[in-house]
Amino acid sequence: MNKTPLDKNSSVPLYRQLIESIKEDINSNILNPGDQILTEIELSEKYEVSRITVRKAIAELVEEGFLVKQQGVGTFVAEVKLVRNMNKFMGFSMSCEVLGKIPSATLLFAGLINATDRDRRELSLDDSVTNVLSIKRIRYCDGEPVMVEDTHFPTEYSYLLTNNLEGSLYELLNKHDIVPSVGKTELDVCYATDEEAELLDIESNTPLLLLRCACYDKTGNSIHNSRQVVNPKKFKMII
Repeated sequence: MNKTPLDKNSSVPLYRQLIESIKEDINSNILNPGDQILTEIELSEKYEVSRITVRKAIAELVEEGFLVKQQGVGTFVAEVKLVRNMNKFMGFSMSCEVLGKIPSATLLFAGLINATDRDRRELSLDDSVTNVLSIKRIRYCDGEPVMVEDTHFPTEYSYLLTNNLEGSLYELLNKHDIVPSVGKTELDVCYATDEEAELLDIESNTPLLLLRCACYDKTGNSIHNSRQVVNPKKFKMII
């Protein structure tokens, strides 16, 4: 970190000045995700402030998500997380793009599978319907795997199979005048299976966020449901 002199005559508290100095180093890539910052003693000496001031600044930076503490190891710059505001309808691609990041996907499977009771309920299917369209993908943000997503559509959406399914599905739907407008989400916790761990480049049994989503158009017609398992180290939800 470059030393930015703190102004002891300023009306801005020293701990707040220190916070802004560390944030500046993070935002300017002097400090990068995963980098270990200086110890409390080193920061105290470098900025000529008390350890109490340093401790207060670090505590707030941890609270704000800029830093993360590892017990017995040190304090590190936190990984940047994808943020999804659950109070607004927003797909994965848009969640990336509003942060200036690049969304992408790898297609794992696309085809018809047996419909479940949940599919019949959430997609408003008749009991006579036996199949749904499944599109299973890994979703990436700036090349980092964030989630494994399995999206189910009624079979009338099978025309999607003729398209490139590694981009935004919502953009494809929009081309057919289908506009997803309303969603509901159930949030739970699960643990990574061996397959999910390999796809997300994590250890098996790592705790993951489990999102079960249902999507509708503005008139309330069902479009799809989905099951998403998400690495919480790379994803933050605002509820």
